[in-house]
Amino acid sequence: MSLRRVIVLRGLSGSGKSTVTKNLVAGEPDAVVVSSDDLFMVDGEYQFDFDKLNEAHNSCFRDFMAAIEVGAPLIIVDNTNSRALEMAPYMMAGRAYGYECGILQLDCDPDIAAERNTHGTPKKVIIAMAARMKDEPLPPWWKVERLAV
Repeated sequence: MSLRRVIVLRGLSGSGKSTVTKNLVAGEPDAVVVSSDDLFMVDGEYQFDFDKLNEAHNSCFRDFMAAIEVGAPLIIVDNTNSRALEMAPYMMAGRAYGYECGILQLDCDPDIAAERNTHGTPKKVIIAMAARMKDEPLPPWWKVERLAV
């Protein structure tokens, strides 16, 4: 059986997750990218609606499970994933279905991320997210790779 992988991205809004995702899927025609942002795309334009955030995360996880069911060789979860509880379902399900799972954390200065973010996330939210990510320990058995961006 060939290696099947799950890469869970973790990073601030504006840290470059979508750009990194594009690089990861280059040359991987069967890769599947799942993202909560997909629900907020309307006619090619990002229109965030806080009231639909839970629905967006549920939809993203359903897309993730559908990719597992078809045996996608590479599944990338392109969300901020600032808390362990947001990543846990992907890590647990991926491992349960025989995928090698890891987290790719994009380390970015919050001021730079706030300038680059295209989703209208307020700077104070990005700074709070950075503090949360810095302070919350992840389970030691999770493979975490860090990338300075």
